[in-house]
Amino acid sequence: LTVLGNSLTFLVDTGAGKSVIRDPIALTPTSTQIFVRSANGLITKERMSVAVDVCDPVSGITLKAPFVISTTCPVNLLGRDLISQLQLMIRTTAEGVWSVDRMVNLWEEEEKLKELPPELWSEGPADVGLIKGAEPVKIIPKSDYRPFQRQYPLKTDAQEGIVPIFNSLLKAGVIRECPESPVNTPLFPVRKSPPSTGWRMVQDLQAVNAAVVPRSPLVADPYTLLNDLNPEHQWYTVIDVSNAFFSVPVHPDSQFWFAFTFQGQRYTWTRLPQGYCESPTIFSQVMMSSLAKFKPPCGSQILVYVDDILMASKTEADCWSDTLALLHWLAAQGHRLSKSKLQLVKQKVIYLGHVLTHNGKAILESRKTAGHQ
Repeated sequence: LTVLGNSLTFLVDTGAGKSVIRDPIALTPTSTQIFVRSANGLITKERMSVAVDVCDPVSGITLKAPFVISTTCPVNLLGRDLISQLQLMIRTTAEGVWSVDRMVNLWEEEEKLKELPPELWSEGPADVGLIKGAEPVKIIPKSDYRPFQRQYPLKTDAQEGIVPIFNSLLKAGVIRECPESPVNTPLFPVRKSPPSTGWRMVQDLQAVNAAVVPRSPLVADPYTLLNDLNPEHQWYTVIDVSNAFFSVPVHPDSQFWFAFTFQGQRYTWTRLPQGYCESPTIFSQVMMSSLAKFKPPCGSQILVYVDDILMASKTEADCWSDTLALLHWLAAQGHRLSKSKLQLVKQKVIYLGHVLTHNGKAILESRKTAGHQ
């Protein structure tokens, strides 16, 4: 393996939970210490290194991993942590020689995801990101007119149904009190479709949309977007950005435009709300700007449609390497992702209502059925 640019030889040890380096390379120790039992039963305390660049020159997989730093271990050891991360399988041949092949399983996928910052994954509708460098949105009005529509009475079950999400968003700072706003538009809670339960907090912003000067729409056409897909790239990862619009701030001077009334009090949004006509365009611009600085190490292709990201790669190893690099990048840029919607390094995925495979793209059957109804 190549570690920090150094070509090192390792002994594969399935009995070792963590990989060990004894060679004198420039590993930076951390404060984390672990107890290590050697083959002769001797127990010593060793330090872990920071995560460093590791490359398997055979498969081309590149990743970051920490090592146990030990001067007492007689050789470098390749433990179960890197065996799984490098997608290796150990088996015996008819000649009795041990050989190493590649293997992927769900446990390994979960292990790979553990390397990522835990804050990358959204825990719910109020767990929102804040994209680095995103300029606070300023609203440009058409005139001095400020729409004010009173909140109509809500049914008890609807009002009670949105209390949990309202309280969560208020606590997270996505909603704030705004008693002075000259604008007001009504809430109309919507019951979620089965099998989901509960209510969605929806605001009717049509009057606001009619009173502002919208930016030119820059959202890509999903059908033409897929035509840009390189047919040689047949390994895919699909990423869903969670609570995407809420990761873009609204300028304090413009927040009053999104005011509403709930339980007799006036509130507004501090982040870009659903239902605002410019939200898809603004978020798309911010996302494209955020991703423009990311270069996939293995040259994978990235397609973006609002909050849905597709990575396409030539090989499985390239897809793993570039996917993990992209996920680390998104975490560093302040995004939150849906872990449950992640389609990770597959040759068959669903993206923008299409099934993507090595044979090309096909419209999802449910979309075909809906189109004939």
